[in-house]
Amino acid sequence: ITKHSKAVAVTISLAAAATIVLITIAIAIGAVVQCSLCYDQFLPESTVL
Repeated sequence: ITKHSKAVAVTISLAAAATIVLITIAIAIGAVVQCSLCYDQFLPESTVL
């Protein structure tokens, strides 16, 4: 029973860590997309190096 509960705890912690990583990646991708859209709107292409 103790081994089983440890396995469940490890699985839950891994799932939580994976969820946090996926959320962080999604937020980062969203921020990059928003920044690129802002650059497209406010900066002419000639000024972007």
